Amino acid sequence: MTRDAVSLARSFAEEVEFSAEDATRSDVDYLCEVLAVAVDAGASVLNVPDTVGYTTPVEFARLVRTVLNVWLRIRM
Repeated sequence: MTRDAVSLARSFAEEVEFSAEDATRSDVDYLCEVLAVAVDAGASVLNVPDTVGYTTPVEFARLVRTVLNVWLRIRM
């Protein structure tokens, strides 16, 4: 679904933002997989929101670091 949605949006706009709703309660590996699919489909901006205010600032920073580290490993 991510690939289809981002591809469709990309056909109408040069810049596409992808938001992984409720990212802080998602499985981290799955979140990273979905974000990678979004980028491969043409997303140029990724959002990792804490939709329901579930996490603390320290936990959120850890999540963002993890996503970034996984992303860098995938792209290298």
